[in-house]
Amino acid sequence: MHQQIRVDHLQQLSHSTYSPTSTYPHMIPQLSVTKRTIASTKKIFYKDFGALTIDDYVTFSRLPDHPFWSPIEQAIDFSFADELFSNLYTPYSKRPYAPSLLLKLHLVKTLNHLSDIELENIVMFDMAIRRFVGVPMSYKRFDPTTLGQVHEPGAYLFRACFHSILSQLYLKKLWGNHGEQWLREMIQPYSNKKLNDQHRKIWHTLLTLVQYMKKSHTPMFHQAIRSLQFGDWLKRLPADATREERITAHSLLIARAYAFLFWLEQESIQTLFQQWTSAHLQKGFLELQAGLFSLLKECSRENAREDNG
Repeated sequence: MHQQIRVDHLQQLSHSTYSPTSTYPHMIPQLSVTKRTIASTKKIFYKDFGALTIDDYVTFSRLPDHPFWSPIEQAIDFSFADELFSNLYTPYSKRPYAPSLLLKLHLVKTLNHLSDIELENIVMFDMAIRRFVGVPMSYKRFDPTTLGQVHEPGAYLFRACFHSILSQLYLKKLWGNHGEQWLREMIQPYSNKKLNDQHRKIWHTLLTLVQYMKKSHTPMFHQAIRSLQFGDWLKRLPADATREERITAHSLLIARAYAFLFWLEQESIQTLFQQWTSAHLQKGFLELQAGLFSLLKECSRENAREDNG
């Protein structure tokens, strides 16, 4: 069972609704197997459609490289979502499908403008897409509930991860042209200055929250370091970064910030939060947390559509 994400106190501060929406060189075929993944920070076991057999490898290896899906499989990282989602699940519940797999399904669905039934058909009968998603030939019945999980709890984070995938595609020049509507909808501040300003605000708010924990609640800070593995989360972009690199970094920062907010809503972290010795400091942290959530909500597609008429 998904852990209940308690964001009611944050929702009150933000009223907009964030709804989840050349030629290529020859490459040696590399099978897109979505493995049963263990999130590194928690004992979360993800599942896929089953292991590929030797016959599957032989069949898929005989397929020619697809001009679109093969380069995506080679160049785009989907696995980062498995780590970010790990805090939305408990290790004692039924294993969820890997978020990286769900992102692949959603990418196929979105780029081809498919319904759930059409997505099922194309995954089951288009060999190139079947290889891309990682569906064994023996898998005969596509579970419709798998598609429904895309819009279940965690939709904020899922949409942020999906936008990060689109940004990677844009950066690698695999899809999307400059000025396309999808980019305007994905990133509300479309101009370079607004994009940089919003990225800076989110970055500073996230850093302030981390420093706040470090100074006033050491146990929660150490738990965050162990669980989230911040690593390069707060690395600054070089001054000469291209617009595409800034868009990609911005979308990834948004996904990581949502993952951090959901980490704070875990029951174990809420228990630590209640142990704060100062009610004043506790209130200040909540205000910073709500401020970050409000900033992230400004990146919603609804706001972008309103601004673009």
